[in-house]
Amino acid sequence: MHYDVFISYSRKDSKAAKAICDALSKAGLTYFIDLEGISGGANFPDILAKSIDASSVFLLLAGKNSYASKFTMSEVLYAFNHKRIGCIIPWLLDDEPMPADIEFLLGNVNWLDSRSHSLDELIEAIQQAIANPSMGFGKTKKDNKWQKWLFLPILPAILLGLGLYTHIQKKRAENVVHENLCAYEGNIARADSLIGLAATLKDRPNTVETTLQQISALKQADSCLNNSDNIAVLYKGTPEYVRFSEPTDKRHFTIKARLDSMYTVWLNQARDAYTFWEDSPAEAEYALMCANYALSIRESNELRIMKNKLEKK
Repeated sequence: MHYDVFISYSRKDSKAAKAICDALSKAGLTYFIDLEGISGGANFPDILAKSIDASSVFLLLAGKNSYASKFTMSEVLYAFNHKRIGCIIPWLLDDEPMPADIEFLLGNVNWLDSRSHSLDELIEAIQQAIANPSMGFGKTKKDNKWQKWLFLPILPAILLGLGLYTHIQKKRAENVVHENLCAYEGNIARADSLIGLAATLKDRPNTVETTLQQISALKQADSCLNNSDNIAVLYKGTPEYVRFSEPTDKRHFTIKARLDSMYTVWLNQARDAYTFWEDSPAEAEYALMCANYALSIRESNELRIMKNKLEKK
């Protein structure tokens, strides 16, 4: 589905976001906002990335709340890597200084300030960006009004300053990539360690006692891999992506296969013991334990009913 506008915002700015949504609807413009567009259980980062790609304009509600939101900043990075500059519109909400890495990314983007521009002007800017994405609009964030007679003498100093600033910001951007790469590789390494731990526990003589530890280790490993996958999505389509492309599919498959196997074992054990629970307290206790083990892996109405009856006994 195509959208005219992707709205990137912090949930703490929901009131401002709603006002913009109303203005967009009134103007006949379609939009994507995560409050309405993402259902429970969906792959959150993947849907956000695809929705940014499917939108003509990326609208950032810029302010202290969005600067503190990791998801919002990830959306900005993805938009910067995948959209034309004329299609990115930051809408300033307050006076909070912008983080240096974000200002570096959006330094050449035209800005609109909500305190000096109306929503009608914002809508007009969005329509202009849709019509001609290669052109800017309004004023840039920093609008320095140099007189011609003053500009030429200080031009070398400006260029020197810009060169130094660009170098500093480039190093900061590289640091961000390095930090993400460390987190990406660290999560994969921890997942491998947890998968190994689960295998070691499985090989012990009494696996009943280690069942919950195995399940916990496998679920933590899957969560670590998901974190790495989410980081990799941010760099998809960029030159840096090759550094974030270590396959995780086989690891996910190993975890799923092991959990599915454990679930089947404990489900069948629970069913067998449940058959005799009314005649044997020991069987009832064992059936309840097996049901709890299986439910810790996957939800099941059958097991819930079984557990409720056993607990009421």
